[in-house]
Amino acid sequence: MAESTTKEPKLLTKAQLRQEVINLERRTAMKYGWKRFVNNRNVVENVFAILEDCYPSLRLKDSNPEGWEAARALGGRHTFKWQEFKLRVVGYLYNRGSFGYEAAEEGYNDFEDTAGGCDEVAWNAACFLLEHPEWTLPDLRPEN
Repeated sequence: MAESTTKEPKLLTKAQLRQEVINLERRTAMKYGWKRFVNNRNVVENVFAILEDCYPSLRLKDSNPEGWEAARALGGRHTFKWQEFKLRVVGYLYNRGSFGYEAAEEGYNDFEDTAGGCDEVAWNAACFLLEHPEWTLPDLRPEN
């Protein structure tokens, strides 16, 4: 009987992660500002750092009663599944408008100042996605 030799995909590089987040914005008029924001303000790194801080608690039944098992199924911190999950959280936050808008007076929110509640927003997004694995980012591309 042959053993499964399926290897986990390699972790994405910092540049690849940023490109994945840039690709969330599909509206031509907004693409340039979003790309500039992602590349210059460390939003990916900031959200990922918050989620890294949450990692142990996400896996505990006491602190995450509905999603702890799904969190444990993601594996360790240095796995593609965990990295992919963090990207899903960024996509969810983007979809919910949590980063704000370039045209708004305060501009985009880069999730650097956790005193503003960014850590709670990221925690809630992570918990929601663990409880609702069926959630996917809507396809916002214009129809041809």
